[in-house]
Amino acid sequence: MLLTHYTKKPLFFIIWFLIFSSASSQVKIFVDPHTTNSIKGHLELNRQKYFNISSGGKNFEKAVGNSKLLKTYLDDYKINFGRDLGMVRSQVKYGNSV
Repeated sequence: MLLTHYTKKPLFFIIWFLIFSSASSQVKIFVDPHTTNSIKGHLELNRQKYFNISSGGKNFEKAVGNSKLLKTYLDDYKINFGRDLGMVRSQVKYGNSV
């Protein structure tokens, strides 16, 4: 088979890609434990303002079923109740689409 100028060029790039795509480089990650981040000067996040659990709180103790875990959620993680996501629950229960 005679290779023309037009067939040599793609062949060259294919060979070049195969050679250099297998080459790996070492990844280095540097962590500075003294770095702080803030948003408009706020260094701490108000969990009560931004985090809620997707439950209205009705029968929450029964749903968790573990008093130690319940204490962890409410006391340690400071979880607040939000609203029930009934639409999501029905999709999981009936359609398994989630």
